[in-house]
Amino acid sequence: MFKNIQWGYYAKYGLIAAIAYLVPLSIFIKLSSFTQSWLLYIGNFAFMIVVAAFHLVFNKNRRENASSTASFLAGHIVTMLGTLMATLLSLLLLVILVPGLLEYGTPDKVLTESPDNNILDRTNGLVPMILLSVTVCNFGVGSFIALLFPFTLKADQTKEKVSPSQSEY
Repeated sequence: MFKNIQWGYYAKYGLIAAIAYLVPLSIFIKLSSFTQSWLLYIGNFAFMIVVAAFHLVFNKNRRENASSTASFLAGHIVTMLGTLMATLLSLLLLVILVPGLLEYGTPDKVLTESPDNNILDRTNGLVPMILLSVTVCNFGVGSFIALLFPFTLKADQTKEKVSPSQSEY
C-alpha cells in the first residue's frame, strides 16, 4: 500500500504547513498573554490554507481529475507529516523562547492574564495550550480539508477509474 508514496513531495508541503503555523506561534510565545491566544487560531488557519493549496496542486498535477481515494490519502499524509513536524518544531521553539523551561522551578516566561479555570503547570498553562493547538487543532483542520477537497475538486464526479486491485474493495 505504501510502496509508491513520494514521501519527499508530501514532506515538503508538511514542512511548509508547519512553518506557516510556527510564525504566529512564535509571536504568541513572545507575548505570552492569554488575550493573544487568537494567534494560535491564525496559525491553525495558515496550516489549513497550506493543506488546501496542496490539494489544489495535487489535483492540477493529475489533470483536474485525481482519484478521490488517492487525494484523500495524500491529504491525510500531508496533514500527519505537517502535524508531526509542527509539534517537534513547536517544542524546539518553546525551549528556545521560554528560558528555564527544562530547568527546575518556574520558567522566566509564563502565561499572563489567564482565567482561573486554566490548566495550571509551571508555565501557568502556556505549554498545554500550545501542545493542544499544535496537535488537535492542526490535525482537525487538516483532516477536514483532506476530507472536503478530494470530492469538491474532482472535475468528473460521475465516474472514477479504479485500478483492478481497488475494484475488489
